[in-house]
This record gives sequence, C-alpha cells and structure tokens, in this order.
Amino acid sequence: MPRARFAALLVPLVLVLAQAGAAAVAVPAAPTIGDGPEAVTASTNASFTFTSSDAASFECSLDGAAFTACTSPASYTALPEGLHSFRVRGVDGEGPGPAAERTWRIDQTAPVAPTLTGPSSPTSSTSAQIGISHGEAGVSFLCKLDAEAEEPCTSPKTYTGLAAGSHTVSVRARDAAGNTSTAATHGWTIDTA
Repeated sequence: MPRARFAALLVPLVLVLAQAGAAAVAVPAAPTIGDGPEAVTASTNASFTFTSSDAASFECSLDGAAFTACTSPASYTALPEGLHSFRVRGVDGEGPGPAAERTWRIDQTAPVAPTLTGPSSPTSSTSAQIGISHGEAGVSFLCKLDAEAEEPCTSPKTYTGLAAGSHTVSVRARDAAGNTSTAATHGWTIDTA
C-alpha cells in the first residue's frame, strides 16, 4: 500500500480514537449551592455551603477573581456595598467541571423618608387617613401614632376613634435589605368643641 494512501486512512482513524478518548473524560457536574445570603442584604459578610456527589475537591471565585481551592462553607467578610457573584466548581483527576453561580447585592444605604399627606389642622374629625408615598420601588412602611408602638403599615393608613387634642403620625420607609429611613411626620389637632 502506498505510503500516501496509508496516511490518508490513518488520519481519520486517529481522529475517531481521539474523539472516543475525549468522550470518556468526565469532569464533575456543577456543584449545588445551598445556603447563602439573601438576594438583597445589608450584611457585608457572606457564607456559602455547597455539595457535589462526584467532585474530589472544590475551587471558588468571588466577583470574577481567579478560582482558588476552597471548602464548604466558603466565607467572606468586609465586602463592599454593591453587586457580588460567587462561583464554585468541582475538581477531580480530569480537571475542573462547570461552575455554579449565585449573585446578590449588598445595600447599606437607607432610603429617603417617605412623603405624607393627612388631615388639615384643626379638624373636628376623630378619624384620620394618612397617605404615604415613596420614590423607591419595593419599600415597606412602619407607622407610629403618638406614643403607640411602631407597626408595619400600608398606604393609606387609617386611624379612627381618636381623642380630641394634638396627634402626630411618624412613618419610616424600610427597603428590601432592611435599611430604614428617618421618620417623616404629620401633625394635626382635633377640636371637637
């Protein structure tokens, strides 16, 4: 058999054998990330647990840094405010597998105080409706009437059966990370005479 023809037959055979060998290489599947921070949090610390049924060890990466050896749980402290990403991949004798990823945002900035509307003063009405508005999406509100305890509330907040005299409502906004604003207040006087 001429050498050129033999080489032509040999090249496809080598490729088939190489592909068969490559198919036999199995890297670990992406690990499963368990516990970790909430999607939005005020905490500057984060800890992640992760597992894999077929990885001999793990490598982790925070915010796009190079992967380094790690164990579960992987903990990080004193992180800056903003968006973060954690990636972990399993490693075995064949090398690293695909990474699993979790993203979250650290928010330590308090929202601004809400805007309130309420009864004019003086008024003879023993009821009051307080309108509450805020420019930041996803905030909730905490309301307090006079010396009563603060409680979660929605807009409008209605009070009934109020006694004659001066009243003040204080309302704070709370964002998804748990940061709270300073209080906005609305005061009025009920005069039933």
